Amino acid sequence: MDADFDIRYTDRPIMPFGGLTTVKNFYQNSGLQDVISSLPLPMPGSNRGYDPVDIIEGFLVSVILGARRLAHAGLLRHDKVVSEMFGYSLEDACIKIEAWRQEYNSFRPHSSLEGMMPEQIEERCMLEA
Repeated sequence: MDADFDIRYTDRPIMPFGGLTTVKNFYQNSGLQDVISSLPLPMPGSNRGYDPVDIIEGFLVSVILGARRLAHAGLLRHDKVVSEMFGYSLEDACIKIEAWRQEYNSFRPHSSLEGMMPEQIEERCMLEA
């Protein structure tokens, strides 16, 4: 049995998850994202928490891509093509990290500062100077 395969070079990103574009388009056009966003999901209680919608979307994508364990769900977010398709961006991560840094350095008490917040220490130093 002879088969003719058309093998060509492409500079487009590829991945081993065929049909994912179709799944992504279905998800975006189905309204499921709006339904998930409207659910009374518990919001994270700390600055390190994840948006529950992001967790559910990541889990759905992971199951579609063949994840067999919950631990695999986070690994697939590191796939460059999957990240680009679903909008998992470095810019978004940087914004979240900066928000955490601001909150950690400004509004959280630190045991190393005798339970005070860094801003309180700064104010105390300014008054003593």
